[in-house]
Formats: sequence, structure tokens, C-alpha cells
Amino acid sequence: MSKKLGIALLIASASAASFTAMAGTPKNALGATAISADGTTLVAAGDNRVLYVLDPASLEVKQRVFIGVNPQEAFFSADGKTLVLSDESGNLHFLSTADWSEKAKVEDAQVIAVSAAADTVATLGYSQSEGDGYKVPFTVYALSDGSKKAESFIAGTAQMIAAAPDGSSYAVISERKEDAGEAKADTPADLQDLAKTEFEQKHDGYTAEMIMLDKTGKETGRTKMWYTTYDTLHGAVEGTTVYWLGYSNENIKVAADGTTTLFKVPPSYLYGMGISPDGKKAAAGSLRDGTIYNFADGSSVTYELDQQPGWPEYFEGFTFAPDGSIYGGTTAYRLAHIGADGSVIAVKPIF
Repeated sequence: MSKKLGIALLIASASAASFTAMAGTPKNALGATAISADGTTLVAAGDNRVLYVLDPASLEVKQRVFIGVNPQEAFFSADGKTLVLSDESGNLHFLSTADWSEKAKVEDAQVIAVSAAADTVATLGYSQSEGDGYKVPFTVYALSDGSKKAESFIAGTAQMIAAAPDGSSYAVISERKEDAGEAKADTPADLQDLAKTEFEQKHDGYTAEMIMLDKTGKETGRTKMWYTTYDTLHGAVEGTTVYWLGYSNENIKVAADGTTTLFKVPPSYLYGMGISPDGKKAAAGSLRDGTIYNFADGSSVTYELDQQPGWPEYFEGFTFAPDGSIYGGTTAYRLAHIGADGSVIAVKPIF
């Protein structure tokens, strides 16, 4: 199989959303938000280890549950009976929404990608030594109960993962490495913005790989990329293009033939991100402002919250409601409900 064909097969199998999260530094925010597929149950959680169960319309807190972990992201199973929390230590916690008790726990889930339509979550674990190189554990679990669906190893290193919505295929970006084949060069003084970034990326002596996997984790293709980053990337698929977004807002889209293009969305930096269930839109937030961005045509709507006194307020997590509106949590422990048109419907402190 050719390298470009491997990418094409990966993209062709996807039609809805995938989402990537990574264990690591706590968000210092109300950073984990999720709403059930039927739109009736909304939750938000943050560094105080409390899960807030909220009314989606009024944002009133209906229940407070001490979860005892520092959450990074939250996702509901398709039937709404399970809430999956990823924590900063690389664990997944499967909670019953009937009483919020933990019914399963998965360890070494350092990087995850959720396939909403497949009702699964794929994980990458810590790299393991193998001969002169490394291999990375890859595992797929059911969101409903944490049962294992597939497992394998990826040769080399792996930094980020994106999933097809039906769980049939996955894309992985490896860690950056020095590459003598990429010639270094000084950046022309007349280049600006993304043109400057692209030239620097193509002439910095570092490359990465895009690795394609099938539903079992078997490699189906691998290609070299001039794009590398230290960012935590969130992966999404829309039509025939794979999109990767990161904090620096120097994002990439990868076409079916492997062509890689940089793009930006309206906020300056992307502190928080989320992908719509149909995979067609992204929510991104920065300094109390943000956007709902359409992948297909690059159009967007923007929004901005009222300014609070004191330290700046940042968005750190998003979830899409069935009606296309979004809920975003901030570092000021406020939860904002933003309409699909960018209107600010409601904003409330959560405590």
C-alpha cells in the first residue's frame, strides 16, 4: 500500500467527529465539560475534583459529586448511562450516571481519541523500548463500560491520535525528530504569518510521521511530515480532510493525497477546543473570546464574554449540544452557553 493511499483510506472511512485529549498539566479551570447525546444532562468538572451536574437551559447546579480526581476531559456514552473522565495522570474513569459510582478504570491512557458514533475511546500509552527503538501501546475501549475492543502496538513513537467516528481507522502523529534530509535555511525577511511558519517548519531539520491504523491498530500506511509541534493536538475529520488543531493556532489540514496546509481560526491562541458530533465544526476559545469554526469552508462566528476583574480568564474546555450550541468552561470557573450563531445565551459561575 502506498503512503498516500494509506491516508486516503483513513479519511474515506470517516464522516463524523473525533476528539483528542492528552494527560498532563492540570487545566486550573472548569475544563472538563460534556452533554449527553439527547441534550438532557450537562456536566462540568475542574481542579477542585467536583463534578457539577447542571440544568442545560438555566446552568443551575442540580448536584455536586466529589470525584477525587483532577479531570482533563469528559465524554458521555451514546446511551447516556456512562460518563468517562480522563485525568491528568493518564487514567480513564467510567462512572455510572445513575449514582456516579465508578464501574471501571483504565490506566496508561496518556493520549485519547473518542469516536462518538462508534461509542469507543482509543488510547495511546507510554512508549516502551523495543530493540533499538520504541513501540507504543494502542488500545480501544467501549465508552459504555470500559471493556476492551482492540489492542496492538505502534512501531516508533506516537504523540497524538485522531479517530474515525465509526472506529474503523485512526491517524497518529509521531514525536518530532531530527532529520538530516530536511535542509536547514534562514527564513526570508519578507515572509509573514503562516507563510513564515511554513517555511520555518520545512527548513528546521525536524520531521514527524503520520501513521495510519485500521480498527485493530494494524498499521496501514506511514508518511513523513514537515509539520512538527510540541502542542497538544485535537484531531477531527470532515469530508476528505483530516484537521489537527493546537494551542499555537498554527493548525494543519491533511488532504487525501497527503498535502499538508496550515490554517488559523479567529482566536489568537487555542486554550480550549472541542469538536461537534458530526465532525463539521470546532469550538475554540482563548482570552474569554472564541469561535465556532466550520471546517469545510473556513467560515466562523465569534463570541466574547464580559470582562471580569483580576487575572485574565481563559476558556479551557468545550462540548457541543445537539442544537449546535456549545458550552465552554473557563479558568474563572464560569460556564458559558454560546448559541450556534455566536450569541452569548448564558454565563454563570459554577461553585
